[in-house]
Amino acid sequence: KSLKKTAYIRQTNDMEVEYQGILQSRKATVDDVDGIKRLIGEESFVVEKRYGTYDVETLVETEYLSMVITDDNNDVVGFAVFSPEPKQDTPDMKRMAWSSFTRQHFKDDLNQSKFSLTNSLWLTFYQCEPLMKDIVRQEMFESVFEMYPQVDYLLHAVKVLTPTYDPINVFEHEKPEEDLKTDLYSLNRHDYVRKLKIRMGRVEDNDDITPLLKLANLTTLKIEGEFWLSDKLHHQNETRKVIVAEMDGQVVGVTYITHSSRNPREVVNTYDTTEFEEFITHSEEGGESVNALEVQMFFILPEYKDRSIDFMNVAFNFFPTCKYATIFLPFTESEHPLLAPFVITQPHYNVSCAEALHVLSRNSFYDTFHVITGDTNLISKEEVLASLPHLFNEELNTAELDKEFISQVTSAFDESSNDSVYIMRNQEEKIIGVAVLRDQFDETFIRKFYNVDDFINFDFYQDARQEIVNIFIDPLYVKHSRTFLMGIFSVSQQNLIVYKPDALPLDILNQFMLCLTPRRNTQEYDAQTVPVYEFPVYFLTRRLISEPKMVIHSRIIVVGASKTGLSFLKTLVQIPYLHFTNLYIVSPDGLDKTEELYHLFVGDTTDLKHQELLILLKRPNINIVYDKLESIERQDKEIVCTSSNVLPYEYLILAVSRFYSMPSTVTDIPGFPEMGVVSLRNEIQFQEELETYTKFVLDNSNELTQIVLYGSNEDTFTTAHVLITKYNVPSSKITLVSPDGSADLFADDRLESKMNRLLDSYGITKYNHYCFEKFIGDEDDRLKCVVISNTPEFDLYRRSGRKEPPNKKVYEIPCGLFINCHETNVDNNLLVTFAKMSLVFDGRLIVDPQFRTTDKLIYSAGPLAKFSRKFGISEKMENSNSHELGKCMAYCVLKSLGIEEFYKTHIEPDLTLIQRVPTFKNKVKTMGEFIGGNKYFRVRMRHHKDEDCMDMVTDFVLTQDDSKSFNPSRYTCLKINKFNGLISQITTFGPETLEYNNLSCWVGLPLSYCNGLVKRYEEGLIPDLITYLRENWALAIFCDKFKSFKSSIDLSQFKEITDFAEQTLDNVKSGKHYSILEVHPSIRDIIKDESKHTIQRALLDYLEERQNREGTIKSVYCIPDH
Repeated sequence: KSLKKTAYIRQTNDMEVEYQGILQSRKATVDDVDGIKRLIGEESFVVEKRYGTYDVETLVETEYLSMVITDDNNDVVGFAVFSPEPKQDTPDMKRMAWSSFTRQHFKDDLNQSKFSLTNSLWLTFYQCEPLMKDIVRQEMFESVFEMYPQVDYLLHAVKVLTPTYDPINVFEHEKPEEDLKTDLYSLNRHDYVRKLKIRMGRVEDNDDITPLLKLANLTTLKIEGEFWLSDKLHHQNETRKVIVAEMDGQVVGVTYITHSSRNPREVVNTYDTTEFEEFITHSEEGGESVNALEVQMFFILPEYKDRSIDFMNVAFNFFPTCKYATIFLPFTESEHPLLAPFVITQPHYNVSCAEALHVLSRNSFYDTFHVITGDTNLISKEEVLASLPHLFNEELNTAELDKEFISQVTSAFDESSNDSVYIMRNQEEKIIGVAVLRDQFDETFIRKFYNVDDFINFDFYQDARQEIVNIFIDPLYVKHSRTFLMGIFSVSQQNLIVYKPDALPLDILNQFMLCLTPRRNTQEYDAQTVPVYEFPVYFLTRRLISEPKMVIHSRIIVVGASKTGLSFLKTLVQIPYLHFTNLYIVSPDGLDKTEELYHLFVGDTTDLKHQELLILLKRPNINIVYDKLESIERQDKEIVCTSSNVLPYEYLILAVSRFYSMPSTVTDIPGFPEMGVVSLRNEIQFQEELETYTKFVLDNSNELTQIVLYGSNEDTFTTAHVLITKYNVPSSKITLVSPDGSADLFADDRLESKMNRLLDSYGITKYNHYCFEKFIGDEDDRLKCVVISNTPEFDLYRRSGRKEPPNKKVYEIPCGLFINCHETNVDNNLLVTFAKMSLVFDGRLIVDPQFRTTDKLIYSAGPLAKFSRKFGISEKMENSNSHELGKCMAYCVLKSLGIEEFYKTHIEPDLTLIQRVPTFKNKVKTMGEFIGGNKYFRVRMRHHKDEDCMDMVTDFVLTQDDSKSFNPSRYTCLKINKFNGLISQITTFGPETLEYNNLSCWVGLPLSYCNGLVKRYEEGLIPDLITYLRENWALAIFCDKFKSFKSSIDLSQFKEITDFAEQTLDNVKSGKHYSILEVHPSIRDIIKDESKHTIQRALLDYLEERQNREGTIKSVYCIPDH
């Protein structure tokens, strides 16, 4: 709750003093623990007698809702804990069965249970500053009721005749008809949040309502004409009504509601309404109508917005025959409080519509619920099994899934089973939901392989943990899934629930639980690294279930399964407090097939393994469209695909890759062969095409016929390896033609020379700085040969300033297949679309610093896009980390959705008047498998420059055979920046699969972390850099938590270090020669022993946590007591 000024009274023995101060109410955090303990102080014994044994840290970390009130000095003056169930038994009420107790003894005016899991919370702990008790109590309870509009009562129970105490003395004592051994006290919402008076509008309300019409209307209804409102007020009847809300005689809200007059066939054909029974009614005359009232207009003052849902109670009373309520809204609207109980109904696939249909069932709105376990005498196995058929939606769940769930429920009733069944019932005892949980929990699995500690302090969750196996809930009541989960926590007394699906996760759990990201574990050099689990892993705690996610219905379409596009989606779905319902990715090969191709012809260039990325995207709210973009209709905000699929969007993300293609200046020349010239493509169709071509060449060509690979990048060498291993092409039939040479690829003369020797050993001919001149076909229009020349060498000569020009050389190579891996272009259909839709294109799609094209709803990043020149000079996006590009673009889209914190935190701080585009900092990787199975790997800092670095190189021979011209070896090159002492780049080449994640950890670290590397290298003590960097002393650096540990050490507390840094900076500014390699020894000399010991103690704590407790570091360190 926002800061607000409040006048309160400090009471003393002989006087009252009025004081103006600032109180803040908010959820408690671990930083409040000391303040809470000071607040309790010497009254701890009394507090324990009232509320039972307690631990403040545990209450704050694990309970459903813990609240604090702080004053203007930020001192805690109030603390309270609220739970879905009481924390202590009373003589005739067990805390786990409290709902049965209250249903039996406490009824409302309609003879239904007055208190339920839906409308009540229990006060289980309370303490405040005595001199401020009245105002603290007011702020505390008012805040709770404002945070949770569905909560009508706060409850507290004690043994009968127990004297009351603050704040229970202001609660109402509930009086049951019969004598009980429990005193139940309740606090009504309306004692703290005044109730709106909602009634039917009158003609005389016209002038009072008119000012409200200047506010934002929830719906898209256009109010036309001066007398529109007056007309509606005058002509109300049984099918249309104006409803107003009053507070102190002032109209604060208004809605216009009618019996739905929509064409029922259009509604059914546009939206999936199969879940709603009797949504369409049929008259005796054969007519049809929508069995729902429709909210046509809705205005309310902002300060009363949280009470919007109160209108629906009156609306259903005014339209007693309507079984449903509906609202048609733009997809961009999702967070209005009025929509809280409504279920969004998705349009049918391939149907274009501008509005989303939100539906509320009358039964769902009025029902109250309770949760019980299957091991009680309140329900039988047969009753639960008989209820299951109505929970299944046959269009969404296969018969096999139904059968599996029934089997799980059946076995859970077995006394020997470790499973438990939880059932949610409504007030009529109808079963609404069923869940199966298992009494097992693999703590090592969760903590070692997933970042659960980023969300919770795991030390407080050592007990009361289960794994959810399956859950189903009646589709009409899906909005009450959170209530069901809250009831499971309450009845089971669990604090932590984990969900490990073995198929696509259930949508209910995907929405309400939090997905864990995999941890980057230390790689073992003798073990193959594979993903730990094939699907996302989720978790939920009591505290987190009290923090519902923000739901976003905007339709976001990603075109292209590039790494940038996938990273964009991953960033959105991994934000823990957001849930997107309409995410689409358009890709002709989907995701799984694309995964097979990523490592076949090209290498990975992201920080996150592509396979792990795809696992995180296996979610029910990400829809995969197996198609290809044909055109964009900006005016209608929809895309058309090649198979005529039409997909509407609110935001369109163009993340397709540029692809290799022959320039039109070549393909349009008369006589260009129709068969035999292909461009490398990352598509399944290309694999099939390549297989056909290679088979034809091998079966129908002479010994001199070659397969020519044309390119200068890693894809050329990777494709050569694929031809040899996958398509059984003899290496002697492969010729490489490199227009630009391979110097830019390797950036290392030693490695380039090594690569050339490797090619020679395989009999592969390579032409450096040659380009094709023309193609010659045979009588069947098949490629016969290709003519190449050293024209690029002349360009190189002109740029280098050499005195002697090269001789002109032309070669004619017999060729049956020419594979282009050189020039990349944009798909012709996209070019036509960009031109037609007036999207500015200049070799690449032009975007602003927020990745927006000239259409602010269309975004693009990656090789397809570039920043506009008017924002300054920027590098090509493909030179940056693809994962980082996708993440930054996601932050910009979130900013457009009104969620700005990510943009302000991660992008805005680096923007200046000069630097007007985002700054990309992540390391960039390049890797691929080349001829002979040799793996090439390079990882560098984003702004690495060779000229600023010194090299350390080893080429360790793995197998020595003097009879061979090329022996397998492990080539390693470290480049260290001479000016800042950071490891700027690492390159490896050899037949082994190395620990690439571990190697990546070194880049960006200071040289001083390398345990005297320079001195040992210069003394010839390191024959192989890889072996040295694998030694046990380095394991702590490879842990994913090392970076945060390093950042946690505040060097500013060590004055000698800050003084040395300032002196060094002054020397640099004065022009003094400076190299970090020269000052490393002096750094060690100036650090005091006390400072060293402080850092060493922090390091020992880090090692103890990661090695001894988590097991994420192999047990190699001897950690002394300290």
